[in-house]
Amino acid sequence: MCLAKHHVKTVDPTAYYVSEFISVTEEKSILNNIYASPKPKWTQLSNRRLQNWGGIPHNKGMVAETIPKWLDTYLQKIHKLDLMCDKKPNHVLINEYLPGQGILPHLDGSLFYPTITTISVGSHIVLNFYEPISQDEANLKPQFSFLLEPRSLLILQDQLFSRFLHGIEEIEEDNINASIQNLDMCSEAYKTGMCIPRATRVSLTIRHVPKTSAFKLNIARRRIIRHYCATVQDCNEKEDKKTKEQTQSSVSGNKKGVVLGVYEDGDKFGLSTATEDINQKSGGKLCKYLDNLSCELKLGKAFVVTEVLSDGTCVALTSFGKRDPGYNKLEELNEAKENVRLGVGAGVAALRDRGVLDIAVDAADQPQAAAEAAHLAAWGFQEFKAPESRKGEAKLSPFGPSESEDWALGCILGESQNWARYLSDMPANIMTPIELAQEALNVLCPLGVQVTVRERSWIEAQRMEAFLAVARGSCEPPVLIECQYRPPGAGDRPPVLLGAKGVTFDSGGMCLKRASEMSENRGSMAGAAVVLAALRALALTKTPINVNVVIPVCENMVSGQCMKVGDVVTALNGKSIQIEDTDMEGRLMMADALVYGQVLHKPALVLDVATLTHGVLLATGGGAFGCFSNNDGAWAAMQHAGAISGDRPWRLPLWDYYHREIDNDPAVDLRNRGSGSATPCAGAAFLKNFICSDWVHLDITGVGKLAHARAPPYLNPSRMTGRPTRTLATFLMNAAKQHPGK
Repeated sequence: MCLAKHHVKTVDPTAYYVSEFISVTEEKSILNNIYASPKPKWTQLSNRRLQNWGGIPHNKGMVAETIPKWLDTYLQKIHKLDLMCDKKPNHVLINEYLPGQGILPHLDGSLFYPTITTISVGSHIVLNFYEPISQDEANLKPQFSFLLEPRSLLILQDQLFSRFLHGIEEIEEDNINASIQNLDMCSEAYKTGMCIPRATRVSLTIRHVPKTSAFKLNIARRRIIRHYCATVQDCNEKEDKKTKEQTQSSVSGNKKGVVLGVYEDGDKFGLSTATEDINQKSGGKLCKYLDNLSCELKLGKAFVVTEVLSDGTCVALTSFGKRDPGYNKLEELNEAKENVRLGVGAGVAALRDRGVLDIAVDAADQPQAAAEAAHLAAWGFQEFKAPESRKGEAKLSPFGPSESEDWALGCILGESQNWARYLSDMPANIMTPIELAQEALNVLCPLGVQVTVRERSWIEAQRMEAFLAVARGSCEPPVLIECQYRPPGAGDRPPVLLGAKGVTFDSGGMCLKRASEMSENRGSMAGAAVVLAALRALALTKTPINVNVVIPVCENMVSGQCMKVGDVVTALNGKSIQIEDTDMEGRLMMADALVYGQVLHKPALVLDVATLTHGVLLATGGGAFGCFSNNDGAWAAMQHAGAISGDRPWRLPLWDYYHREIDNDPAVDLRNRGSGSATPCAGAAFLKNFICSDWVHLDITGVGKLAHARAPPYLNPSRMTGRPTRTLATFLMNAAKQHPGK
């Protein structure tokens, strides 16, 4: 396109106007995509709505985000016009203007490259330009105007960008007069003297933000690497190239390692197949090291030795415990798998401490368990560390033969749990309810999972009073996340309904917690994180089981609007609830969500996950999560999944004894605390009132946040655990295999 013929010559410098820049079909496609965007993408500004794509511009730099393909098409179209000195547009501001809406006179500012391009769709608008009379004021009388037709493109540069303010009057119709400088470039439908009513107009302002902090989102591993850069010319590409070169250099140097396992056989060590192979290649050096370590090398410990292999590869010697220990009935644990996890986790952690990035792992006939532990041990929460202080991302592979299906499954399960750890560990001021919903959209939608985010107005329309009672104490708007997974091969069987508690920060509300008790309560949405992560694993493995998810998400805060002790609310099934303790909020919000999910989806099984009560931590010490079920088969399947994964459940009673402690007030149907001291049992008894099918309730306090028990080597004790993601995913995968027709 030759822009010279589109130059608005009556105003200088500099403006270009293209009347039919896009087609009618493109206009319809743009509008469909804009209004199909998730609700959290919309931001309310004054009386208007807008969307930011590409990031939020800030004077300290824009955190760059991926722009969807449908929108990137138009960024590429603008880039081909060569308006920004080879700089690619990287930000789009979408504004919606209803009839009567406008915007005050303003400049676009110094955050952007001094060229602004705007595509208009839906309706026309008259854009006015104002002469500044001081630094902070403008002449309120427009000096001239442009008519922006639907499907048109306006380009502003030089003084029209940096000096003249522009704005839109808040009127419902526009007078076409002589002040419009581009009228002769518009279609014949617009003539001087006409008065044209406005319809809904949407503008796409496309520009380049020079100063960015580029986020690179690796969905498979859910690690975010930020490359901070502030130069104007191609800074992101240079930083990416530099980081890649540094990583390749470190991997190609003395930063390779291998984890090798040995078995304990009384006072002697037995070598695994991989260890025996390395020992022979090294001329027996490994056995010499093992003689020196015989008193120290125990299960869960690893020691790094060098000078074993000629290429300088570091070797982490670790114990796999006894050979073929099998299933331990007393421990309710498959020790063959868990021992490999403990050994591999210790070995990978030891190598990572030495800066090793390329790690091969001795799978010892348990490739799935080895892959799980390797990915869990290699993960670190480094989101807010300076780039130069971060550890590089580890490359993990099995030692010896190529990757097997079991190794690949272990990678998926370990990486899914790492995503749950990331979600739980993010600070509450960043991982807000809307951001959690956006994370679900970003990760699950590309995997074929349908994700719907319901906002406050929808929740209010459904009359979810119990949920809203919790949410009203916070300024952060609540959302209800719904997910639907319908894989090929699952047929039309009734789904499993997964529910979860999604409290992104729990202060206790009016019953305020102590500061020490709040320190890990950013992880009160660990139940939501576990359910979303398990769904990710199902989608990646294409497990043939129908699943629906309902997750109420909000904060539990203290304010003048928060729920009070003694308040009575009515749940979605009509039961009245007296709020005796505002710190027992999870059961309130989940009650409404579970009723809604069952009525809508008619599930074969309901399974909910929540950090519901502190009592389960006191009962198990963090060694297991509490499990309640009205179905013995479901409990047995959950117990089996826990034995395989190493995250074990413990069944607790679901007796009427506990129900009588919460329904013994003649004034209301239920009390949210009750009169007993067995808080896990009372919580389960409360939720039972909102269940009308086979049901499993997991109370994960003690395992889902920080590791209160002695943390296994593959989990960092100071970070969130993401447990029991693998147990839940294994439970659902086993159900799909064992009951393909049910």
